Amino acid sequence: MNATRKTPHSNVLYMEADVNYTIFHLSDGRRLVSAFTLKKFEEKKEHEAFLRVSKSYLLNPDYIKNCYQEGKKGTIELVNGKIIAVSRRKMGLLKVLQNN
Repeated sequence: MNATRKTPHSNVLYMEADVNYTIFHLSDGRRLVSAFTLKKFEEKKEHEAFLRVSKSYLLNPDYIKNCYQEGKKGTIELVNGKIIAVSRRKMGLLKVLQNN
């Protein structure tokens, strides 16, 4: 989709999987939809800094506000107030983020 090519990756807060589509959530509040899977975007060089925190989310680390862990559950809060759950298998990533 051309709209995602014209949008700089630095404006992307996070990407959300929706079956075989990807929803781009932008810093200005807009949303764009692409007909490609989240995995396809995860593999692109321009998104190599993005963090895969679960099956459904790919986050831009520049927009992470806080990381929380309670027992075996973890969440990440973005600058726009969105709370995203971290999958059990990605909890190690959360520990690295908390140390930075």
